[in-house]
Amino acid sequence: MERRRGGCQARGGDAVRGVYSLILEVRGEVEVGALGGHHFDGMYVYVGSALGPGGLKRVDRHVSVKDGGVRRWHVDHILHEGSVVSALATVTGRQLECEVAGSLGERLSVAVEGFGCSDCSCRSHLFGPGDVEAAAVEAHGELWRQPQ
Repeated sequence: MERRRGGCQARGGDAVRGVYSLILEVRGEVEVGALGGHHFDGMYVYVGSALGPGGLKRVDRHVSVKDGGVRRWHVDHILHEGSVVSALATVTGRQLECEVAGSLGERLSVAVEGFGCSDCSCRSHLFGPGDVEAAAVEAHGELWRQPQ
């Protein structure tokens, strides 16, 4: 696998798909679309899936929001105001976003109820503040230990 600007690609040009966590630093009041205004103060982790044709290029797309990109998802609203500190991805073709969110929910507080989960039954896909990097590494590590 090669990492290039513009996303992850497997040799041969196919998009690499998976689940990712963005480690974010956000401070201040942010209007989060239909979820309304919320106060943020610290480090947060957002979990998303990248199983579509662009795969993990979605991470680059989220990062571009800071530079005036289109706000399409809940996370884009806070990315416009905050910053991505780091990203963690697990390469998989399986829908594991909700498993990572569940694991993060056991370790951290829900930051905004209903955030990033309008297409599932999770409470949220945004967690923190707290030691979000360690929680994300642990949550993704649990996926690596699961039988395929």
